[in-house]
This record gives sequence, structure tokens and C-alpha cells, in this order.
Amino acid sequence: MTLPVNKSMLLRRLGSFFGCELRRALCLAGALVCFLWLVLLGLYAAVPEGDSRPPALRGRREPTLAAVPEDRDPTAKEGPARARDPEPEPRKPMQEAPAAAVGEPQPSRPAAAFVRGVPAELRERFAAMRAQGRFECLSGGKSFPSFSVVNDDYCDCPDGSDEPGTSACSGLPGPALPGFACTWSGGAPERLVRLGAVNDGICDCCNGEAAMAQIQMVETKQGKWTVVQDDNGAEYGEP
Repeated sequence: MTLPVNKSMLLRRLGSFFGCELRRALCLAGALVCFLWLVLLGLYAAVPEGDSRPPALRGRREPTLAAVPEDRDPTAKEGPARARDPEPEPRKPMQEAPAAAVGEPQPSRPAAAFVRGVPAELRERFAAMRAQGRFECLSGGKSFPSFSVVNDDYCDCPDGSDEPGTSACSGLPGPALPGFACTWSGGAPERLVRLGAVNDGICDCCNGEAAMAQIQMVETKQGKWTVVQDDNGAEYGEP
């Protein structure tokens, strides 16, 4: 004899069975998710601090102290290595002062003094004005209280007589000077060079003075003459 099956009871049992299985599956899934989160947190903690993780996920690292030698003070500040400064050299004894510094009379310059580029017939006149510390144009139109205007590479006189040794006044239509006078012509008569050829880089005089600012040695029939040019363009010859 078969008993009638209650449909409602069967449905209730089936629902209870599936409900238990569903709850069990949800519990397993939650446990798996928690396990994965723990694995991820462990991996993040093992990565160095120089990564892009947020500060909350970075592992804390204790600061390490460098080893300090036993014979060294750990509080001393380190600095760059510095070479030892060389010891100063002992002072040399002071040399004797020159005659001009102590007021002793200086040796007189040779009498045969001439200004660069001045012809022989005008040398005495230029030498006299240089000794007086003044200069007067040969035409008499202008005068200057200092001889420094001579051969300063600037044409001060309207006749160009203040520039016998430069080409500053070479463009004047009627210069008072016939030209640049070479001081040595190898025994020949005095040689004159046009003022425009002075200091042009071409050697026109026998000793090269037309293209030189200074003369060191001039050789004549009487022997070798040392020629020195001063700031005013004056030259002094000494045997």
C-alpha cells in the first residue's frame, strides 16, 4: 500500500537542501576571497618602498646605521677630502731700490737724441722743445704745453709737424715735413719716406724703422748703435 506524497513537504525538503548547499558555496567563496587578499598584502609588503603603492600598503622598514670604525668618533662630521696646503715659500730679501726711487741723480741721456722720423735739419729744434717740455707747430699757428703731442698718432698741428714718425697727418695737402726721415741709410744721404708709408707693414728704410715701433740695434760705419724709443717717440742712440 503506497502512502500519498505531500507535495508541499517535498518542496520544503528540496528547498532546505539547496539552501544549505548555497550557503556552503557562499562560505567557500568568502574564504577564498579572504585568502587571496592575504596573499596580495604579503606581496605588496615584500616590494621596496620606491614603488607606486599607497603609503598604507607599504611595509615599514627600520633605518639601518652604517658601521663606524672603533677608533673613530661617530659624532664627527664627514667632509670632502682636502689636500694639504703647500707651505709658503720664504720671503726673498728686498732688493736695493733703483736710483730713481731713492732720489739719487739718474745718469744723463746721451746728447745725440733725436725724435723718430724728424729730418736732420730739424732735429735740434725738436730736441730743444722736448727739453723744454713743450711743442710748437713749425708754422707757428699752435703751441702745446707738453711734448707728448709728438708722435701720439693724432694730428694736432694744421701743418702736420707734430707727427713726423706716424702716418696720422699723411692726408694733409701741404705738410710741413718733407716725409719720414730714416736715421740710417748705409752711408748714403738721408732717405725720406712718404708719411703714408709709415707703419704700413712694408720695410722702406734700410733698418726697418719705418715699419717698426721700436729699434733694437742699428749698425753704422762707426759701429753698432743701440736705439731705444721712449713714450713720446724720441729715440736715443748709444754706441
